[in-house]
Amino acid sequence: MQNVSSIKIDEVRVYWKRIPYYSPFVIATETITYADITLLIIKARDYIGIGEQYRISREKVNEYVMEVKKLVGLSPKEVLSRTWKYPLSIEMAVLDLIAKANEIKFGELFSPMKSDRIFTDITIGISGVETTIKELEDAFKRGFKSFKIKVGKDLKLDKERIRKICERLPTNASLRIDANQGYTFEEASEFIKFIEKCIDEFGVKIDFLEQPLPKDELEKIGKLRDITSIPIIVDESVRVSKDVDKVKEYVDGVNLKIVKANSIIEFARAAEKAREYGLKLMVGCSGETNVGISCDAHIAIAYEFDFADLDSDLFKPDVVRKKVTLCEESYRIIKGPGLGIMEEDLKLNEMERIL
Repeated sequence: MQNVSSIKIDEVRVYWKRIPYYSPFVIATETITYADITLLIIKARDYIGIGEQYRISREKVNEYVMEVKKLVGLSPKEVLSRTWKYPLSIEMAVLDLIAKANEIKFGELFSPMKSDRIFTDITIGISGVETTIKELEDAFKRGFKSFKIKVGKDLKLDKERIRKICERLPTNASLRIDANQGYTFEEASEFIKFIEKCIDEFGVKIDFLEQPLPKDELEKIGKLRDITSIPIIVDESVRVSKDVDKVKEYVDGVNLKIVKANSIIEFARAAEKAREYGLKLMVGCSGETNVGISCDAHIAIAYEFDFADLDSDLFKPDVVRKKVTLCEESYRIIKGPGLGIMEEDLKLNEMERIL
């Protein structure tokens, strides 16, 4: 691998945009209508790196700019050895630069990559029964074979929606059900029994039930796990690697997110620890553009994740001309060195330049 420690970052640029969703996206705990996206572009000699930071409001961008200005004059090694207030975008941009300089894929910085693709589901938010079924049918026509169904706001409605979905679910498809902490223990127990009846009646495949209870109710989550054969995984209960230690005895798997960890390196540590404990690994997303989805896909492929939920760039306009493509078989496909995204692939003219 080419040593780039001697080169220094000589240019930093920042772009920002608030991107509205095509329609409100409802989960148990919130309704999402837009994503605030900040792109970081760094240059060192002839090399370029691209990073993304999610959820920085326009009012906070100037604070972000003051931080990333400190990158100028530092080598990649120096950047990665320091502590930053916004590590995600900084790590992403620097690692992207290193990978491109060495003409390797981003994920290969962490582990050999046995594939260039990863199978993903598509998420269906909380809505009425008719809207849910329409979204399910539309997604299936687009080639998706796995559907992540959001529940957790209204148990009665959740049952109606899940039953109608099970009636229509193709035999070659699977469901992943995510409550986003929305249930009490009693509600979750009732819902699990209902799902098991649906499995018996319709023969549907349920990959897992995700975060049925509030994030700190780990012992109760463990009790749910004891009463069902449906795998239980957690999302909100795990942000960083030390959280994996807390949940390992209560769950079958973890949904890890780079955005949630706010660090690619910390995300990788969490993945390695989860593997050591024999937990199933899922990679999730939280509103990223195709830049963030590319990063998610690379690391998940490198660590051979079991499940992927990489669809956030499909619910709103994007700042990238879809470099991490989606084929008809529901696979994210990565191409080219680094993240597979170059400056000319970005729609920078549609963003506000801050620096």
